[in-house]
Amino acid sequence: MFMKDFIDEILTEHTISLMEDNGIKDYVVVYPGRFQPMSRHHVATYKHLVDKFGKDKVWVASSNKQDKIKSPLDIKEKDLIAKKHGVKNFEFEVMPYVPKRILSKFNPKTTALIMITGKKDESRLGSFKRASKFSGLDNLVPFEDEKNPYMSYYIAPHKSVKTPWGELNGTLVRNVLSTPIKDEKKAKEISKMLLGWYDKKIFQLLQDKFSSIAEIDEDFIKEFFENDDTEPLEQKDFLAEFFDDISESTDEEDSATAAPKDVVAEHFANVEEEILKEKDFLAEFFEELESDEQDLQPAS
Repeated sequence: MFMKDFIDEILTEHTISLMEDNGIKDYVVVYPGRFQPMSRHHVATYKHLVDKFGKDKVWVASSNKQDKIKSPLDIKEKDLIAKKHGVKNFEFEVMPYVPKRILSKFNPKTTALIMITGKKDESRLGSFKRASKFSGLDNLVPFEDEKNPYMSYYIAPHKSVKTPWGELNGTLVRNVLSTPIKDEKKAKEISKMLLGWYDKKIFQLLQDKFSSIAEIDEDFIKEFFENDDTEPLEQKDFLAEFFDDISESTDEEDSATAAPKDVVAEHFANVEEEILKEKDFLAEFFEELESDEQDLQPAS
């Protein structure tokens, strides 16, 4: 352990020396997103960034853009949830991918900007004329202009967080929160699956904000079937209850659930077809087995 710490210290000092050769005395890491709401998969990425760059260096940035379906939380509510997750630096930005408010806190001549993106969104930052792919702290340059900054973009590794409904993502979280949960024990269980913790006031806030939406789409249902390994009858019961809850929580039941229900119907039709095929195969197999046994019986 001592040797590892010693080597890390030498490498850090060497990196700082190379940064200073480029005129860099500091750097800031910005993780932008909608965070509607910030959930366990976002936090997994945040913790990765903290481990890699340091908690003081990492900032989470989000806008105050709202709509009733996918973005009902305002910036104060997002800040509240981020702080509950342990985020140290959270900032409102009109355009999170050009974080002017954050950059205004730093010296443009001696500070480098590292923007965070996922693999699928790489093109968003890669298209910026002053953006280059992150290749190490020793290759950073000053951002110079907060309105049109030079930046390095770091592609954060995908953090897969599993739940009983499939891999955690924004759509799944909003879908689950859109279903009213009156039992507190169940609320605690679900909150911990989605957020990693339970806070009664915050969970009620999320329920209130998302209860009027029904964002169940075909991809959500398909992902459920891909990730859920329970028996078909249990899946049917779960989805029946889920659609009933959606029907109770919105007046748009037909338009909200028609396409997903078609996917469910098609899936179980295929399941039943496979079961019938298996039954036919087994029936034929046992008939042949019985016939072989009769052939092997000694003649009387």
